[in-house]
Amino acid sequence: MIIEHRLSDPEGDIPIGPREAELPFKISLHKAHPYFKLGDYFKAIEHYLLKTSKPVLIDLVQSRIGLSEPFRRATRLVIRSEKHGHFSHIASAEFMFGDPSIQFAVITALNDQGKAWLRNEYDVISYLNEKTSLPYLPDLYYLDNIQWGRGKETVHLMMVLAEWLEDYHEWHLHPPDQNSGQMVRIWDSSRGHRLTSQAEAREVFRQSAKILTLYYESSDFRQIYPWHHGAGDFVVKTKEDMIHVKLTTARRYERFTLFDGNERIDPLLAITYFFLNLTVRMRLDRIDGTGDPVWARDDFVYPVIEGFFEGIEEKRRLSMYQSCESSELLSLLKSFSPEEIKRMFSPLLDLYRFDDPQEYALIQENLDDHALCLHSAIQRLPQ
Repeated sequence: MIIEHRLSDPEGDIPIGPREAELPFKISLHKAHPYFKLGDYFKAIEHYLLKTSKPVLIDLVQSRIGLSEPFRRATRLVIRSEKHGHFSHIASAEFMFGDPSIQFAVITALNDQGKAWLRNEYDVISYLNEKTSLPYLPDLYYLDNIQWGRGKETVHLMMVLAEWLEDYHEWHLHPPDQNSGQMVRIWDSSRGHRLTSQAEAREVFRQSAKILTLYYESSDFRQIYPWHHGAGDFVVKTKEDMIHVKLTTARRYERFTLFDGNERIDPLLAITYFFLNLTVRMRLDRIDGTGDPVWARDDFVYPVIEGFFEGIEEKRRLSMYQSCESSELLSLLKSFSPEEIKRMFSPLLDLYRFDDPQEYALIQENLDDHALCLHSAIQRLPQ
């Protein structure tokens, strides 16, 4: 089996040769590891795939494409470095068997904080996949710790083998230019980055809001949180002119901070604050994922509301929602004036200030207009 190491790039994969392998491994955008090399990263993943997770991989390949003894039949393994984040690093691993091939994701954490986050994400996603059977989170297959190197240069890594979301791509808000207003830009690593149409952009927001609502637990108010467009938590696939959205992760699944005491909470109040927070958070992104915070334009608000209520109705059909009727909730929301909506955000502002001062300033700057936009959009919904 031929093994290749590559860096993924929209212009085409970049092969990793001996010279590139000696480059320091970037643990963040501006910080390199003191002794762990780029080549070490690829070799550690190779070891994890071919040694540590081998029994799991054999079962997966056999069940997916029906090949017995897949490691003997594989002609090529291509490991691509896909994305580097603050806490973890993502690679794809593609096993080729002549005509058929199968691809997986390998998520790696190096430091203690990253390992704690990855361990928690593994537990949360595994729990949600088993509990809900919803199809929006990736399947996770295997977690293990490995060591790479010798003596003082030994690195302790945590790795997770996961489903590769084939042809799903990160997206971000694209600033307006002289030819168009603010749009959604899909970071298509295989066919190149592209701007969506306005209809596609609205569909991204509608489905994202629906997905988060589907995972909301009405009995104890747990939800997937935090999440952020800037972190690439939602990915998009375009197939036959249809938009499909999935979540890449679920970092926590807990009660909203406003309701983490022991007092009895009105379910109608809890879902209302879930909704209000959803409408604000959906409007936050960062330029290119890591730059300055950016606020989504007004016409993305209505699709968020549509997605929220579609999620409520689907939860009811699936017997996953035992709280108030959606008509009751809609009547309540329609009864609020713009000023009342703005005042209801007051308890959330402390959370926003604590989470990110930059984003808090952006929210404050836009909150009056958001309350007006939200009120107008709610009134447009059919009763």
